[in-house]
Amino acid sequence: MINYSINTEIRRNIIFFLAVLSTATMGVIKAFFQSLNYEISIPSSFALFGFYFWLFDNYLWRIWILKKIHNIPDLSGEWEGEVTKPNEPHFDIYPVKAIIEQSWTKIQIEVVGKYTRSKLGSISMDLSTPARRCLDYIYSVKPTLEQNGENKRGEGCQSLLVENDKLLTGYYFTSKLRKGKLTLRKI
Repeated sequence: MINYSINTEIRRNIIFFLAVLSTATMGVIKAFFQSLNYEISIPSSFALFGFYFWLFDNYLWRIWILKKIHNIPDLSGEWEGEVTKPNEPHFDIYPVKAIIEQSWTKIQIEVVGKYTRSKLGSISMDLSTPARRCLDYIYSVKPTLEQNGENKRGEGCQSLLVENDKLLTGYYFTSKLRKGKLTLRKI
């Protein structure tokens, strides 16, 4: 998985909150044991912050009330859909499947069709408008099968609109000067 960027300050605010929470928690724990006259060695606030961050990054960010605060869509799971390519005077439609793995800070997107497989290179999320969240990413394409000796390797750019965390649609273009539309539905 790779880190993804977002265009809001919410991550910085949540990280600050986790730091304050870890410091406060350690203060309470230390005061509790001092009131019992116990002398024990307790981990630092920094260690507790690391635990809180890991917990939030992998699990807590998916809780619906917290998603309302940070607005980052949870796209993890299996998706299916189609690639639509213009081929004058009609369109060719190819079925595809996608697997998306995601945490609060990292993501991996792999789209597999009959002849090609694409994998994420870099990505950013535009969360500035809650009603119109968008993924912009660069990907690499590799063949799944050799076909007619044609080199299917390449790179591409994709922009996907996130609709209700269950539908992704958008347009792409590749280094092979191909373009089309990708539509994915969460299954």
